[in-house]
Amino acid sequence: MQRRAIDRRQLAVALLACALMAGCAQCRLPRIDPTGERIFAPAPAPGAEPTSPSQVPGRRLPWDPIQVIVSPGVAVAAVRSEVVLVASVLGPDGYLRTNERVEWSVAPGGVGEILEFDRQGICDLLLGDFTWPRRVTNTFAIGSTSRDDLRLTRATPDPTDDVLVRRGQTWVTATSAVEGTSCVTAYAPDVHGWDRHKQTATIHWIDAQWQFPPPAVNPAGGRHALVTTVGRSTDQSPQAGWLVQYRIQGGPPAGFVPDGAQAIEVPTDAMGQARAEIFQPQPAAGTNSVVVQVIRPGQAGGLAGSRVAVGQGSTLVTWTAPGLAVRVGGPGAAAVGATLVYRLEVTNSGDLPSEGVVLSTDVARGLSYLNSAPAATVLGSNLQWQLGRLTGGECRYVDISVRADQAATVSQCAEATAASGLRARDCATTTVSVGPPAGLAPGYAPPATPAYPPPAAPPSGYPLAPPATPGPLSPPSGFGVGQGGPSAGHQPALQLTVTGPAAVTVGDEAKFEIIIANVGASRATGIELVDRFDEGLVHQRGGRAIGLEVREGLAPGELKRVSIAFQAVKAGLLCHTAELKADGGFTTSRRACVTAVEGRVPGAAPVPGPSPPAGAALPVSIRIVPPQSAVEGQKARFLVELSNTGYQALNDVEVRLYFDPALSPQNASQNQEVAYVVPEKAVLWTLPMLLPSRPETASFECLCLKAAPKAGLQVRVTSREGGPAEQTSSVTIASSAPAGAGPTPTPGPGGTTAPAASGLKATIIATKNPVEAGWELTYYVTISNTGTDVERDIDLTVTLPPELTISRLKTLSPTIQPAGTTAAEAWPEFKDQKVSFGRLSRLDPDQEAEYRIGAQVKTVAQDTVVVAQDTVVTVEARVTAKSLPAGAKIVSLKTTINAPRAAKP
Repeated sequence: MQRRAIDRRQLAVALLACALMAGCAQCRLPRIDPTGERIFAPAPAPGAEPTSPSQVPGRRLPWDPIQVIVSPGVAVAAVRSEVVLVASVLGPDGYLRTNERVEWSVAPGGVGEILEFDRQGICDLLLGDFTWPRRVTNTFAIGSTSRDDLRLTRATPDPTDDVLVRRGQTWVTATSAVEGTSCVTAYAPDVHGWDRHKQTATIHWIDAQWQFPPPAVNPAGGRHALVTTVGRSTDQSPQAGWLVQYRIQGGPPAGFVPDGAQAIEVPTDAMGQARAEIFQPQPAAGTNSVVVQVIRPGQAGGLAGSRVAVGQGSTLVTWTAPGLAVRVGGPGAAAVGATLVYRLEVTNSGDLPSEGVVLSTDVARGLSYLNSAPAATVLGSNLQWQLGRLTGGECRYVDISVRADQAATVSQCAEATAASGLRARDCATTTVSVGPPAGLAPGYAPPATPAYPPPAAPPSGYPLAPPATPGPLSPPSGFGVGQGGPSAGHQPALQLTVTGPAAVTVGDEAKFEIIIANVGASRATGIELVDRFDEGLVHQRGGRAIGLEVREGLAPGELKRVSIAFQAVKAGLLCHTAELKADGGFTTSRRACVTAVEGRVPGAAPVPGPSPPAGAALPVSIRIVPPQSAVEGQKARFLVELSNTGYQALNDVEVRLYFDPALSPQNASQNQEVAYVVPEKAVLWTLPMLLPSRPETASFECLCLKAAPKAGLQVRVTSREGGPAEQTSSVTIASSAPAGAGPTPTPGPGGTTAPAASGLKATIIATKNPVEAGWELTYYVTISNTGTDVERDIDLTVTLPPELTISRLKTLSPTIQPAGTTAAEAWPEFKDQKVSFGRLSRLDPDQEAEYRIGAQVKTVAQDTVVVAQDTVVTVEARVTAKSLPAGAKIVSLKTTINAPRAAKP
């Protein structure tokens, strides 16, 4: 508008100059009519057009800008902070215009003022921009759109609060010391059109901060209180009368007290707390995502009278419940007189323990019962097993051997019941014919021992199954045997395993490993793997499923490893299912889940979960596995397992380990947050979260400084929810062999140690000793370089006795500590009772390679179990290296196998 007026004045001056240059000859004074009739102009005739007036503004010129845009249009900010407003002037060609005048003003009657503005440089004056940017008053400033790209850093070390200003944009900052609303208008005079030359931004200033409820785990069918706290950011006092809206999004049926509504608004009380209670009308396992929104209520009068949502977050409420599932696997076809093996699998599909679980099966007509592992209680044709307590996700296996007496189609069924009333049932159908079944050689016979036999009945005083040791000592989380199992006639026998993390932060990567193992006696072909995943998991290939085809098949005893990485994009329980198919009609699947939680707000104080009742102990179970033996001057390893026995996750768990002065801690297992606290003389192991039914395990290696009859370890656990919980254990440290005793190996932790002149030292330990028939255990062989030179070309071969079966899934390539992993050629190879690991090309000084060999004690499969004497077996590890003068060093470990004491009923 202003420039357009200047242009018209200049045009008038030019016309006047032209008239003067033409001379005054044409100028004539008006004549006066003496009659007075011509003093006034005559009135226009009726119906004639009036004289056309001038238009303000005039017509739009082709180069005139067409619009001004302000960003952000609406903002919510804390009092005493600064909000950056950016104005863009748009030209008719769609590009931003530089050196355009913009006037900023704060509407009267509101709060806030203009603090900073876009200052002009000397180059702008040289290019003809005479706007002279300035702040006229606290509520009025003049600026000009920039000719260069700018980055507003706010002079803070945090780059996330930077603002980028492009060419053709200008900026100001606004602030307010009190709560209220500011209306800031940007006006561009050269923009044509009164509906486009100005735009207003609204800033709501609030004096508040809030803490959202933390994730929680509760029994299904119960209730949980959600508490959001709102306070002032200036003096930390409570904000009363504000509104907090809770809204349930997804998950099992749930609602808010009292009427089960899916959304509820609660005002904050005098303490600034808004409390809502969520409940389940019917018990059901699952996770509800609850969206939480903080709302500033409308105030009477003024610009600040509108209702404004100032913050939003979410939390998770997980409902846990016991579950029960049964699956029966058996041969699809068999011949009369053949021995059939059925596997009965009982799983607690929930998160809470199932008590008093009983498994039973009736031997089908046409079949004769031979034996089972573990032994059953026989009541006529009915077989029963008292399984007792099954923790969340725990699975038990029972194998029964029967003989096919006549040609028929038989259905072998199994049923499991729990004390809570849960019940599950499944059946497997077998076609028994005269002669060998179709597709089998006449001489076919099922294996006498399953590839992965279940535990036999332990002696009195022991649990039904030995407690599993998770972490580095545990098998992968669950495995599935497809239809038919290891002895399923002409079908292949494949096992599917899926392992992965228990919890991740939204936005992080969740890596899973899938293992396909051929545990049968024939080659498996036509293997196809498809993984289907929830919407909250994103794979780089896109879609909702990815596939893999193992074209070459798998030979007996061979396995295939597949790694899949997802990105968790939303909070909640996110699951994926691996589906496996193979030639011969084989199918199986495995489901794995991960809990994705929202990350903490930077700078926000952690929100404690519900406090335990007064006097209640921290719900943590501590299990310490000391070394079976220790020798002065050598290393010994302790294993520590933590289990959350409660119903809610424990946050910021700290584990302090206090070692006896005779023990000097050296290092811990990888992938653990471990540090040494000098003032306390303790090893500190930290866990961000300990979930229910998700144990955590770490191993700690110590140097035995001196002989001691009882060197102890005290473990002390605390968390944000309280504590402490404590447990102690000890080990006897034997004195070292006398000088001059020769090169005889000295005992190591749980086995023997073979020192070598080259600097190589090898030790072997076991996770269990003694063991029972059917039990699983893991042997750890550690090869360390105690010298000053690099050791090269290291090979390891481990030989197991006939009483033990090698567990291929639990036998892993070595890891190098303190850092690094070995190359792919170090994968194990199996032959008979031996495990040979690929050559380790080098081992630097002070490094050690840890090998893991899984094993299982064979079971006795006959009508009557004879009580025999305990058996002592020896596991031998042979180490070869380029620097060993004798070519090889051998270490061994003796393991006691307790004789079975269960007699035939």
